[in-house]
Amino acid sequence: MKVLSILVVVGILSLTMADDMSLQVSVIEPDMDLLDVQPENEVDICESHQCVTGEQCVILDSKPTCQCIETCDAPKDERQKICTSSNITYESDCHFYRQKCWCKNSNSKCSDASIVDEKLDYYGECRYIGECTLEEKEVFPARMKQWLNEVLIILDERKDLDPKYVNLVELAEKLKKKNVEKYWTAGVAFEFCQLDKSNDHLIQKEELSTLISSIKALENCIQPFLNECDSNNDDVISDKEWAACLDLSPEDLDLLRKYC
Repeated sequence: MKVLSILVVVGILSLTMADDMSLQVSVIEPDMDLLDVQPENEVDICESHQCVTGEQCVILDSKPTCQCIETCDAPKDERQKICTSSNITYESDCHFYRQKCWCKNSNSKCSDASIVDEKLDYYGECRYIGECTLEEKEVFPARMKQWLNEVLIILDERKDLDPKYVNLVELAEKLKKKNVEKYWTAGVAFEFCQLDKSNDHLIQKEELSTLISSIKALENCIQPFLNECDSNNDDVISDKEWAACLDLSPEDLDLLRKYC
């Protein structure tokens, strides 16, 4: 079951700004019960059988079928909790999607049928999230660009980076060593490629959902910022809009298109 996008691949990212405005990134592993992991050298007849989030493929009578996930591990970190669109906290995304699956299938384990229409709003326990002020909105893009650069570097260090992006890592390190003002260019280009799962040079709303839910509790400006990136209000962010929103030059946009 493929439920991972870039931020869930590396886990939930906790962003904190130190007094010197340097960015620290801590990585939390995703709930492995949401992954369909098979032992090596074992024939996986579930590989081509797609299940929705909250379900897992099981073999019945030698045939693959989808069933609600049975077991969810207890979260190792408070930040693995999730808050739903109706402001209800669940222990983890696995617990939320499993409950949603039970209710959708009228399972006796369903405790609240209204969850069928619920969405994962953000990671972390439900809390008050204030409005993004004008001052916060002005400084947010700089933080985001710095963070995207850190994500690229961390993925490389963890050996979780697709080999085709190695040159972007080298570029990022080269620019930073030279104290180039736009050292984050490679990270910004990389993130667009990761979000554009459909490979059409357009980021759909669904493709943005993981990015937003992963950091919304810590960065209340992420949603309004991305809304403004969609300058023509067509509910998608093109590579041109992404470039304009995050200060990429025409040459930087060419770099982005080379990798996406």
